Amino acid sequence: MDFATISSEQAKSRTAGEAGWHVSRYNVHAPLPGSNNVAIAILFKGNCAEYTAIELYLLSVLEELDENHPIIERFFKRGIIANFDERAMLETMGRASCAFPK
Repeated sequence: MDFATISSEQAKSRTAGEAGWHVSRYNVHAPLPGSNNVAIAILFKGNCAEYTAIELYLLSVLEELDENHPIIERFFKRGIIANFDERAMLETMGRASCAFPK
């Protein structure tokens, strides 16, 4: 590979932030007693999981990671990151629920 090929490949790659990924605003953190791990409850999704120090670091630099980093899929499945406007979605869901009373 020459320098032009490497530069071309790097130009195609986006960061997670450029791809629209961000940490959910509905996460609540709490340290776990007797451990260096942290529990994160996701109020938007209604679930909770334990995270290690390396996962917390990756979460803190999420927007700088390559958009294809494998941790992004894992975080997304757990609900602690999003690539959409969660607040707008909640407002839309609220309006929709008023339109179809049970």
